[in-house]
Amino acid sequence: PEAQTDPALFRASSPAVEQRLRGLALVRGGFVTPEEAAELLRELEPVLGRQRYQFDHWDGAISGYRETERGRWGEAGRAVLSRVA
Repeated sequence: PEAQTDPALFRASSPAVEQRLRGLALVRGGFVTPEEAAELLRELEPVLGRQRYQFDHWDGAISGYRETERGRWGEAGRAVLSRVA
């Protein structure tokens, strides 16, 4: 079955890209609750806050972002991630 995407949350760089992604990418609002998002941010902000924003993503798809990898999460973060994984 084709993935259902919330059209208000999905934007592609061109109609051709949108057509290619339709049915392959799923963008869903409410994926995590505001409280869950706040908990994840609480764990990440100390690390991300020390990083500079990056503007040179390898494919130009995103700009003005910070990224990190995290191997260990606190209890609340683990609970959120285990629910959505």
